[in-house]
Amino acid sequence: VKKRAFTLIEAVIVLLITGIIATIVIPRFAGMAQTAKESAEKSVAGSVRQGITNRYSESIMFNTPAYPSQLDAASTGIAAPGNPVFTEVLQQGIARDWEKLAKVNNRDRYKGPTGSEYEYNQYLASQRKRFSDA
Repeated sequence: VKKRAFTLIEAVIVLLITGIIATIVIPRFAGMAQTAKESAEKSVAGSVRQGITNRYSESIMFNTPAYPSQLDAASTGIAAPGNPVFTEVLQQGIARDWEKLAKVNNRDRYKGPTGSEYEYNQYLASQRKRFSDA
């Protein structure tokens, strides 16, 4: 009975093809994590803006038109289950990946997962700058 096995040249060719495929595919997947973070951040920012608008619309229905005075009661620092951000405008708030920064010029400031900074002030909201990049 004759045993068949891969020759050294066949093994080298398989490794070479695998290496070529890896050099093409890996860079594409490497950027996906950053793209996903950016998309998630934009989605949350958009939801916060919509939440601010919804709160304003609700206040009009009760004849007390006003934008929310704050977006949450979170303390400065990383968002966590015990310190969620955006609880005043989102039903459940955000408990990870965001950070509440110290106020500057009476504006609440936040940092998203990609490092972009956003700010909110109820008076800016009335100027259609509801939750803007800092």
